Amino acid sequence: MKNDRNTPLPEFGSAMHLLYPARAGADETQPPFANGLLFASGRDALLALYASGLLPRSRLWMPDYFCSEVRACWARFGGELRTYSFGPWNNDHNLNEIPAQAGDTVLLVNTLGLFGAPDIGSLQRRGVRVIEDHTHDPFSPWARHSRADWCIASLRKSLPLPDGGALWSPTSQELPVEPTLHEAHELAALRVLAAMGLKRDYLETGFPPKALFRALYLEGESKIGFCPPGAALPTTRVLLADFPHEEWRQQRWANWQRLAHALEGKGPWRIVSPKQADAVPFGLMLTMATEKLRNELRGVLHARQFYTAVLWDLEENFRPGVAALSFSRCSLVLSCDGRYRVCDLDAMARLVAQAGTELV
Repeated sequence: MKNDRNTPLPEFGSAMHLLYPARAGADETQPPFANGLLFASGRDALLALYASGLLPRSRLWMPDYFCSEVRACWARFGGELRTYSFGPWNNDHNLNEIPAQAGDTVLLVNTLGLFGAPDIGSLQRRGVRVIEDHTHDPFSPWARHSRADWCIASLRKSLPLPDGGALWSPTSQELPVEPTLHEAHELAALRVLAAMGLKRDYLETGFPPKALFRALYLEGESKIGFCPPGAALPTTRVLLADFPHEEWRQQRWANWQRLAHALEGKGPWRIVSPKQADAVPFGLMLTMATEKLRNELRGVLHARQFYTAVLWDLEENFRPGVAALSFSRCSLVLSCDGRYRVCDLDAMARLVAQAGTELV
């Protein structure tokens, strides 16, 4: 899709379509994971550390406000899982409150891309291994200057890719062997890739029907992350190799600021702002007073082809803390990544503001 369009897209949010952003200039910076490994998914990248034997089967500490699919995958793998309280309601990572012991592993997450780098020295001096998840902002200063043992990122969550999860070590720890592509994953990811191409055609021409690419996408997505840790599609490597990631990140930040400014004080919500000056949010998060109000806003927007995300629907059997459960039930996220231009952001703001007046 051309970057100079002056009419808004016919729908917002949901899965990304296939697009090739124009590079404004030379992108001289290498991604943080340039010397790492590219797996099929972020879950594969995490599990590969344990499947390879590089990490002992010790306790893994995850935030209680975190992706349930990752935790379920970890449970199937058989690792011992503990949680600690952390999420967008915090201003920073308080590592002293994580009761990890020598030999344990702690997963730190740049949740919604809101945070800057914590000082992980206190954990490492305790003999605790540190893994960082940079899914929501894989090109942040924190990711670039990390001192963690390993870092992971599900690249397909923030970039228009059919699959892909990165694993790298900022401190030159050993990595697993180069993954191989599993046939079952290849078939699933190719379905997603086809759906992304069909969605691009739909956004440009109105054809094919949405139901066609939506079914393909759901079928493929439902099967990603359920094979043994393996490689991403070769197509993903090609798309990623020439992607203007710094420009994409800058566009996301500009989009976030425009949308936040347009919606501040315009409805029954609070906008969650970044916690550090160099943080770039994954999307615009709105929090509401009640789950009912959140669901009503989401329903109105979805009826108008504006698809929002809930990060995350927490499952009570994982026993998340009160703050995590309450936050997950009363918040939603508006996409504002690099696929959107000024006309899109203004159309989004009008839709959300109008929905807000209907709820008051």
